[in-house]
Amino acid sequence: MKLWKNEDARVPLALIGVLFVLISTATSLHLSQMDARMASSMAKNTDINAADTALLYARADLARIVNYAGMEALKQMGETPVIALDPNSQYNPGGDTPDVAEFNRNWAKGMMTHTMNQYIESNYMYDRYQYRGYAVNVEPITSWNTTDIIPIYMALDRDLDP
Repeated sequence: MKLWKNEDARVPLALIGVLFVLISTATSLHLSQMDARMASSMAKNTDINAADTALLYARADLARIVNYAGMEALKQMGETPVIALDPNSQYNPGGDTPDVAEFNRNWAKGMMTHTMNQYIESNYMYDRYQYRGYAVNVEPITSWNTTDIIPIYMALDRDLDP
């Protein structure tokens, strides 16, 4: 019972307790910093957005090729317009009365589809387009009927002087 009443070890044990608290705080801080470094090295901010950026770049590139394919089709139609329809052509809309405008529109859709498929096959198939480790693959267009051409009607708001 004499040991319980002995108060000589209070100060060294208190110092050891404070030392344990300081060591555990330093260890906890060091582990938190290691965890933060590991998390930042595993997922960089640029890598998180890389998939979305790859899709946005591919979308912009494909939108550009749609415009170029349309301009190329219009150029070809302007150089060699169809005047007399071929009744056996796949672009013939059918019906009793021949519709040259509809035939030309279908022909333009076919030319656009052909141009876009060439571009897709050479740039967006078999993991050819890659951005920061992400690949964007696009399937070719299977039918020219799925291509839509939206007409734009414009008017001139000024007088033309001869």
